[in-house]
Amino acid sequence: MTAVRIFPVPAKVWGPSGWVVDAGADGLTHLFFDRPYTDELIEKIAAAGTFVIPTLTVVASIIGEPAGDELAKDPRVHPKLTPVWLDNLPG
Repeated sequence: MTAVRIFPVPAKVWGPSGWVVDAGADGLTHLFFDRPYTDELIEKIAAAGTFVIPTLTVVASIIGEPAGDELAKDPRVHPKLTPVWLDNLPG
């Protein structure tokens, strides 16, 4: 099983999002909100098969509205998760 390489992208910073996709990141978390997403970036993320966990997903889990179970079951994400993540995500 391939371990997940998650590159957190600092909130409010647009530039690194494309860079980490180009670097081969499996997933992105805490995405920027300083400018709108471009079609080019969305297409790049989709073409690379990169998954996205926006900051709102993390906030939802903190306030008791976890989305981790659905994420862990997603067939695009599930094969990339280690047993530890599979155990942890459902909350």
